[in-house]
Amino acid sequence: MFEIFIGIVALAAYLSYFNAKFLKLPETIGVMILSIVVSLFFAMSYFIDKAFFIEVIEFARNIDFKTILFDFLLGILLFAGAIHVNLKGLLEEKTTVLIYSTFGVLTSTFIIGTSFYYVASVIGLEISYLYSLVFGALISPTDPVAVLALLKKSRSTKTHGNKNCWRIFI
Repeated sequence: MFEIFIGIVALAAYLSYFNAKFLKLPETIGVMILSIVVSLFFAMSYFIDKAFFIEVIEFARNIDFKTILFDFLLGILLFAGAIHVNLKGLLEEKTTVLIYSTFGVLTSTFIIGTSFYYVASVIGLEISYLYSLVFGALISPTDPVAVLALLKKSRSTKTHGNKNCWRIFI
């Protein structure tokens, strides 16, 4: 299990380096695009070498993603994101953050839930509106690590009153 964890971290580091050196996209977007390209490479290997493709599939089936994600990666990612938050700046902006996060998630929940309900009905799936809203609530909260990374990198200079919105980040 540890070898798989190290392999995933090494692949992410390589993709991050490749993005920083050549693509120069925001880190989260660049690594995601490169991850999709790597996945497509493995999918296309079916047409080139079926034995390799079957070997990759069997390897992926033996990975305990739940253990890797919850026991290793999630704690590291959340800690790395939280360590860069300036608590004093966050507390000074707590009203704004609370309003935007609450209404943003509620709005997103209703937009995603309603869209899912109507798309499901168009394709012939009978799903209750309440279940669609539950789906919207599960999907709506954004990834805090990705948001922190993008905001910190952009150092947005938009202001709220006379305060800089990005000052909650170190």
